[in-house]
Amino acid sequence: MIASRRTLLVTGASSGFGREIAREALVRGYAVVATARNPDSLHHLFEEGDGDLLALHLDVSKADTIDAAIKGACQRFGRIDVLVNNAGLGFVGSIEECSQDEVEMLFDINFNGCVRMIQAVLPMMRSRGDGMIVNMSSRAGVAAVGGCGLYAATKFALEGMSEALKQELEPLGIDVMLIEPGAFRTDYAVRSLVAAARIIDDYRETSGMMRERIPTSHGMQPGDPVLAAKAILDAIENPHRPFRLVLGADAALALTDVLERRIDEIRQWREISVSVDRASS
Repeated sequence: MIASRRTLLVTGASSGFGREIAREALVRGYAVVATARNPDSLHHLFEEGDGDLLALHLDVSKADTIDAAIKGACQRFGRIDVLVNNAGLGFVGSIEECSQDEVEMLFDINFNGCVRMIQAVLPMMRSRGDGMIVNMSSRAGVAAVGGCGLYAATKFALEGMSEALKQELEPLGIDVMLIEPGAFRTDYAVRSLVAAARIIDDYRETSGMMRERIPTSHGMQPGDPVLAAKAILDAIENPHRPFRLVLGADAALALTDVLERRIDEIRQWREISVSVDRASS
């Protein structure tokens, strides 16, 4: 059991952000617990990690695999200092096209899975009075786009939960950070994207366009996940880290625009907003 260095556990480490975060953490001397539903997909990391890497099976939708992975990580490295909640799915389809089963499936992975992981690691972090939770959100967690509303809803939920979690954990010495990436050259558009089974022709020019646009953008996105991983680890190691780390010029532009429009709208309607308060007696 090794407890002399920081241990980082990342979910969904077989590809994309998860893989690059695991690689960068290994380069920086972390003990890394890389997890995936299929641990055989993690073999490409072993050459880089050697004894610093533990690859484990973990399905965020199944509590028993979470418990087993946490136990295995602690047996090998003694502790978990940083949890990176990266596992998730993309989803495209209009709200009307989404079945209730699809809604429940996506929330169970993208939101409930994060909550399960957080609840599993917090007891050990609270007992030590330190630790860090990193939740992978998205620009869609702030600025939703038609055709991806269900995916955005899972990320909006993650953002709200993370805001409250940060307030709950800061007095206990545990930090929380959200990552809000834009479009990156991961396999999101290929392996990690699910489309609503139902297709309604009236949405052909809206969500239908998104069904076509996302897969065809694969390999053309501006963001580099290797550079993103470096930025994420830099933030993790920075005592003055932000709560929300926006990644990618497209995300920075989109989120600045949507937040400015929200502020403008609040100011425009402020007189009405404050007019509904009961007058002071």
